[in-house]
Amino acid sequence: MKDDIKKFTIKENSIMLDAIKSIQLSDLRTIVVVGKDNKVVGVISEGDILRAYINGMNSHSPIKSIINVGFKFLKQKDMKQAFELFKLGIDILPIISNDFQLLEVITIYELLDRLNMS
Repeated sequence: MKDDIKKFTIKENSIMLDAIKSIQLSDLRTIVVVGKDNKVVGVISEGDILRAYINGMNSHSPIKSIINVGFKFLKQKDMKQAFELFKLGIDILPIISNDFQLLEVITIYELLDRLNMS
């Protein structure tokens, strides 16, 4: 995994506090969760964390139970497809290989920058 996308990821064996810190560092509302061999297993959003707290989890609870495994992704970087997916309200889009290795991410900020250049 490239170093520049590590700020958008968290390991699946992390705790809630780690997820909160990662989201703050990413400047987004969502982070990508990676498992063994850096394979993408899902995403976690601020909303997922808030719901977890409402349901009794705390800062030291594992994140495994709140990972959203039904996440949107692309197999190649395609800004037109990304634009359509970002309309759904997401702010990060993982680009993954056939075996779910994280190759890169497209953020809402990157998409907006690209649109401003057009």
